[in-house]
Amino acid sequence: MKILEVKKLNLIIIVALLILSFLPVGIFMVVKGDKKNGDIIINIDNKIEKKFH
Repeated sequence: MKILEVKKLNLIIIVALLILSFLPVGIFMVVKGDKKNGDIIINIDNKIEKKFH
C-alpha cells in the first residue's frame, strides 16, 4: 500500500510541474498576440483552477 501512495504522490507532483511549465507558454502566447492558442490554454487553466477550488 505504501508504494501505491508514493506513486500517486509522484504523479500529482509530475502533473503539477507540467501545469506550471505550461503556464508561462500560455502567458507568452497571449503577450505575443497569438490569441487563439493563448485563449485555449487560458480556458484549460481556468478549468483546472475550477476543479481545485
